[in-house]
Amino acid sequence: MTGSTGSAGLPRRSREAAKAGSKAAAGIWCVLAVTTVACGSPPASIDLVAALPTAERRALGSPDAAIRATVVTRDRVDQPALVTDAPARVIFPVNMPARARFRTAVSLQSAAGTGVTIRIGLADSRSYDDLLRVNVEPSAPGVDPWKPIDVDLGAYSGWQWSLFYRPARITWKLVLNADATPGGSVIWSRPIIDMGR
Repeated sequence: MTGSTGSAGLPRRSREAAKAGSKAAAGIWCVLAVTTVACGSPPASIDLVAALPTAERRALGSPDAAIRATVVTRDRVDQPALVTDAPARVIFPVNMPARARFRTAVSLQSAAGTGVTIRIGLADSRSYDDLLRVNVEPSAPGVDPWKPIDVDLGAYSGWQWSLFYRPARITWKLVLNADATPGGSVIWSRPIIDMGR
């Protein structure tokens, strides 16, 4: 899919809304926006493995079988993880914490897997932005099979310089796709949305 994020790194609707804002009223609206966020603040982090029961799952076969929670050992530490058997898609409804980032690490579940393309996107009721595409392929012997993923979601969270664009009030849809290219199962190790540091 083609995203609607422009060269400025912000969603198109946020740039358009910012242009429509009144500079004279910016200080007043700043106070109101900060107060709104503080009163109804989203959680500081979102554990997507724990949120899996609330997510929408799509797959060729049984979604419960193709998209499932598990535990993996990475760097000698057990971590919660998601497994997606390509092709599959999982959609999480999320309210972003301020300065949000999506973090995980991905790997093929089995060395016998031939290759999967993962796509990470974000949608609201009007549009979809394609944020990242990564090819996940079998690793060579002795090479760390995990690929770290860190996606900046700051344009979709917190307070923005706009009278009309209020991302903290939006329930976004975080979309994790696993495309069979040509096929395999992807492990998403400890996928979370948290406050950037």
